[in-house]
Parts: sequence; structure tokens; C-alpha cells
Amino acid sequence: MFRVQISLLFSSSSKIILTDFDGLFHWLFIAAGVVNVLALIENALRNALGWHSLTFLYDTDEIYGYALMAIARRLLLTMLILKVKNKQLT
Repeated sequence: MFRVQISLLFSSSSKIILTDFDGLFHWLFIAAGVVNVLALIENALRNALGWHSLTFLYDTDEIYGYALMAIARRLLLTMLILKVKNKQLT
């Protein structure tokens, strides 16, 4: 939704509309935020309480990050393909 509002602010085009992908990106950013907050909590527990064996997100952080980036790229590519297919590319 924010993409549409920002685009309308800078553009005078009437072709800017909310797409299905705008709703999907919100969930993607929420998932990335949750992973980052959990990693921050894990880091605080490891450093403050000395729980050095707690390394669940520390060991798998790159996997989550790369997976979220791959999903974002795939969504952008799918959005582009569908727009070109429907000839809505402006």
C-alpha cells in the first residue's frame, strides 16, 4: 500500500494501482523483521547470560536471510512476467 501512495505522490499517472504482490511483500518484511528480532534476543542472551551454547539463529541466520531474499526476487520476477504478459507495463 505504501508503494502506491509514494508513487502517486511523485507521479501524475492514473495507472498506478494496488497489486496482489503489494500484500505479499508486507508479509515478507514482517518475516524478516521477526527473524532479526529473534537473532537480537539470542545475541543478548548469549552475551548477557553467558549461554554460549545457544546458537540456533547464529548458525542458520544466513539461510533465513538468503531464503527471504530469494523469495523477494522471485516475487519481483513473477510480478514483472505477469505485467508483461497482461501488457500492463507502464
